[in-house]
Amino acid sequence: MKILIHYNGQIDLAKEISEKAANYLLSRDVKCVYENDLVTDEINTISTIITFGGDGTILSAARKYIANDIPIMGFNVGKLGFLAEFSALYVRQNIYDLLEKKYKIIKRFLLSAQLRNEKYLAINDFVIRNTENSKLITLSAFANEQYIGDYRADGLIISTPTGSTAYSMACGGPIVCPDAAVYCMTPISPHTLTLRPLVIPVNKNIIIKLAANSNDNANVIADGIDIGKIRIADNLEITMYDKEAKFIVPLESNYFSVLRKKLLWAEKIV
Repeated sequence: MKILIHYNGQIDLAKEISEKAANYLLSRDVKCVYENDLVTDEINTISTIITFGGDGTILSAARKYIANDIPIMGFNVGKLGFLAEFSALYVRQNIYDLLEKKYKIIKRFLLSAQLRNEKYLAINDFVIRNTENSKLITLSAFANEQYIGDYRADGLIISTPTGSTAYSMACGGPIVCPDAAVYCMTPISPHTLTLRPLVIPVNKNIIIKLAANSNDNANVIADGIDIGKIRIADNLEITMYDKEAKFIVPLESNYFSVLRKKLLWAEKIV
């Protein structure tokens, strides 16, 4: 067993806790390597990835190593921690449970976007926004080449169920159970009262175009990372990716308990 340690270098506490985890693993005669020290082809010997940071850290590792089919255990040193469910306060106990195989694995699907000749992946969402944030943008949306409509708004979010509790939710989108095979298309501040979030099955490919009367470029953002621009002549095609990300979670974890804990879902206000 060899473990890859991946931490958010912008959070001092994440580095500190990752070092404690590495020392504990070594005391248990478990080999571990930091991502920066990973050599060519060594990833093929890794059985588990442990991340220290927030959900952004675990998303980054999942996208980067999706082809290697390695389960990821996330310690939350950030804020909400929907995917990074393990508490940094109990590193030794949680890693002990990992070594004793006292955990379960959940799977989440990814989205793939093709823009010109490049492909990109997202676990949470793809966002299309105007290059100039102060201006509206008009996007034409299609499902399997069937015209859905024009979105005149600040932008458009195409999210997975995993991403339904992220930017999409903040823009009024629905919370979607993670094992539902759907996309959610959520407009960002639409300039019409009749434009609302739309849930579409993943067997339909989504195509986004800049409307013919638009003269603006738009940014395409994958899980918070700017990946390029869509122009008038472009088709941004979004499909379900053919591999799933695997996340290690506590045995007692379930999605609805995470909602109640992280979002105060169904919290009694009286």
